[in-house]
Amino acid sequence: MGAMSDFLALYPNDNTWRNYRSALMAFVDWKYGPQRKGREASKDELAAYERLIDEYLASDPDHLQDFIRFAAALSHANTPPHTARTRFVIWKEFLAEQGIEIKTRDIKRIRTKLPKGSTRTVERDLDHDTLRVLIQHMDVKGKALFLTLASSGMRVGEALTLTLSDIDLTQDPIFIQIRGENTKTGDQRFTFAGREAKEALVEWLKVREAYMIQATNKNAGFIAHGFSGPRPDPRRDSRVFPFGMKTAQDIWRTAIKNASFRERDPSTGRFTLHIHQLRKFFRSQLALAVPVAIVGMLMGHS
Repeated sequence: MGAMSDFLALYPNDNTWRNYRSALMAFVDWKYGPQRKGREASKDELAAYERLIDEYLASDPDHLQDFIRFAAALSHANTPPHTARTRFVIWKEFLAEQGIEIKTRDIKRIRTKLPKGSTRTVERDLDHDTLRVLIQHMDVKGKALFLTLASSGMRVGEALTLTLSDIDLTQDPIFIQIRGENTKTGDQRFTFAGREAKEALVEWLKVREAYMIQATNKNAGFIAHGFSGPRPDPRRDSRVFPFGMKTAQDIWRTAIKNASFRERDPSTGRFTLHIHQLRKFFRSQLALAVPVAIVGMLMGHS
């Protein structure tokens, strides 16, 4: 275990963990050059990031000047402002965890180097018709997951941690408990999901165990050759959706591709339809009939 792994272990939420790892990798890519060939880093490439982070910390670098240059590089590389600010905050937190404090006046100097503005990606509208078309291009587990997200306001990372005991399908609408250890704020909360989500969940649960057994068998060859770790025992995995963030993202990307919605913003290169829009969809729909404060509470806003 190195400094990078120790730091990431502080953030058990899967989506948060991925964002934090991405920020640390971005610093390494700036300092030493890209260490990965594709979008996803391999096991060996991740080991290279881990090693370089440790070497960097051991080299007694000028942390302040490197931080300033890193921020400037984010701006020169035309990094979207929101992404740049997130990486800035995460790198500051990482340094603090190593006992390296950057003075407040220097933090203000670094912020001036970051790209100006807010979100750059021009999003495609996610309305009822668009969502209906996307769902038609998903398998049973995809329909269950994304209809649940659209009608509950949960973050996808929260949904992927739900256990069978966290949802009550006997209620109308479905009652969902989100445990504090799986939320962004650390606070436990509850929400609900509608009839279409319930119907999709019921169908998914009929084949969930078969999917898990098939996924375990499919992974056996990769495990035998050391390319992957073992999956949880299907009999012990109580998650409603027993798969990771990458699988959820793959389902979404395949759906927008097959539905011919695969437009990318020419400025940022990102898809104009993304999973987080399901929370915006939930907020806009529920706010038509429910006070905004209640909507925010169900979504987990402070």
